[in-house]
Amino acid sequence: MTDKDKLIEKQREALSKIAFPLKYLKDKADKEGATLNGMMALQICQDANWLKQIAEDCLMETDELEAKMKEVTDADIVKYAFNCYPDSYNMRVACVNGIRDMRDGKIKHIEK
Repeated sequence: MTDKDKLIEKQREALSKIAFPLKYLKDKADKEGATLNGMMALQICQDANWLKQIAEDCLMETDELEAKMKEVTDADIVKYAFNCYPDSYNMRVACVNGIRDMRDGKIKHIEK
């Protein structure tokens, strides 16, 4: 599963919990071998702060995944440079230096 797939899955899980909170609580109780108190479950499901917390938790997790997806390692840079310019040492060096500067925020990527 790719990082993008994980991101989408986390968002779907959170939306499902918010859209169907009673089902989420029932599944969680079944998983833990507990019994669900119907009145308490209804009160929890109607608690806007609890639903908001689910959304906030999801946003924090997805922010971390998005940051990881944007992370570029030196190994990625070298691999990219060698794939782009296998026959030219100077072009590889220029490519590596340019991508490092882009990663470090010294220059910005220009979309075509």
